[in-house]
Amino acid sequence: VKPCMLMEKIILRMKMLAFILKKQMKIIAFILGLILAQAIGRWGNFFNSEAHGLATSLEHLKNLHIPEFIINGMKINGVYYTPTFLYESVWCLLGFVVLFIVCQKFHKFDGQLILGYGIIYGLERTVVEGLRIDSLYIGDTNLRVSQLVSLALVIICTAITIYKFVKLNKDKKAQEVQENV
Repeated sequence: VKPCMLMEKIILRMKMLAFILKKQMKIIAFILGLILAQAIGRWGNFFNSEAHGLATSLEHLKNLHIPEFIINGMKINGVYYTPTFLYESVWCLLGFVVLFIVCQKFHKFDGQLILGYGIIYGLERTVVEGLRIDSLYIGDTNLRVSQLVSLALVIICTAITIYKFVKLNKDKKAQEVQENV
């Protein structure tokens, strides 16, 4: 093999690796940006006095130890409401932190952050949607569309994540067996 051809192959492989890493970084940035944007975007619900929870009391809101401006903002047409936007915002911020840590320290396979996002955001929507008063229901039932879709997302993402980790462990054990032979 000529040195020029060998150098060309090395450069080509380095370019391919750089392309793959660049693509993965874009996906990571997108997922982290998405959940962070959702945390910020929920404040729009607050400022528009929409997507809030059930009616509650002033005492209940004060017991949450939230800032006074939020308490005042949750008084809509003379009635205090549960600040579900705040629950969603905090949940998404915590989700951002969890995904960031996974990205930095516990990343094991491609797609792990997307699946983690599906689990975190799906759980959030499943829980918080149950507190909201403006939900879309399926027919005349008490089943909320958002909760069912979110729960399905959590189940699917969790199943895929478990499958990927099991497969990863099997592949690792198979490699260890081959190395010992």
